[in-house]
Amino acid sequence: MLKLFNGFFTKHPSEKSSPLVENVEQCCQKEMAVVGKNDSFEGIVALMKEKNMSYVLVSKDAQIGPHSILKFEEEMGIITTKDLLDELYKNPHGFEHLKAINVMRTPLLTIESSKNVAEALSVMEENSIRRIPVRSYIRIVGMLTQPPLLASMVEYLEKAKVAKKK
Repeated sequence: MLKLFNGFFTKHPSEKSSPLVENVEQCCQKEMAVVGKNDSFEGIVALMKEKNMSYVLVSKDAQIGPHSILKFEEEMGIITTKDLLDELYKNPHGFEHLKAINVMRTPLLTIESSKNVAEALSVMEENSIRRIPVRSYIRIVGMLTQPPLLASMVEYLEKAKVAKKK
């Protein structure tokens, strides 16, 4: 899907209305799900279900729950739905003893808030990831995920269609 986004938008890179030139902070989700390194597998699953999110960020001392701004730490990680399913498949009877630190992927790859969507898409495609935390200096300010990018593409197409009719 990322190749589709990049391929579609790179046909019109100079257009100011193209979502590719949007700042990543403008189109990222502000609310993020965060857990601490010692939070349980079951707690992580419950939070992801409650918040309807496909990931959680793992922080050293975070309290489990939603956050809108988070201090960036070198030891941070991410756990996605895929990571949880993979772990459950590998260890169907021992998952109740797992902690976030056992499942999280590190290092946490981020993108600076000053970058544009085109740069974010390139980083996401190069690293085969579907979401990337947006960082402003030492703070995580949001998560760039595929649904907002798709919404930007649909909005762009609708505007282009209306403009063509004029």
